[in-house]
Amino acid sequence: MSAAAAPLFETARLSVVPVAPGGEGPLRAVFEATPDFFEAVYGIPAAPPDAAEKETAASAAQQGREVAVLLRGGEAVGAMAWWTGNPEPDRALLGMLMVVPAARGDGVGREALDGLL
Repeated sequence: MSAAAAPLFETARLSVVPVAPGGEGPLRAVFEATPDFFEAVYGIPAAPPDAAEKETAASAAQQGREVAVLLRGGEAVGAMAWWTGNPEPDRALLGMLMVVPAARGDGVGREALDGLL
């Protein structure tokens, strides 16, 4: 994510900012802060070292696929990914939603989903 990346959308407390190849730092930080996500979803104890790069590369290669970090007050408090037009042209598939432990229980995930809708 470059400093000039414009938010995809904003909510009352969040800026949802796209992550592109070469700008994975904030996404990598969220991945490192949420090993429980990788344990629950993939059965591995933590994100692989190249997980953020693979996620952004996959997003860049597929039409309608987005990966973004959730920023609150400039701090990355989560990440989400979705595919617009998948599985149907008028649908969007949520592929990932994670919130760092320090921000959980504060409605960040719900707010991000409401903003995406």
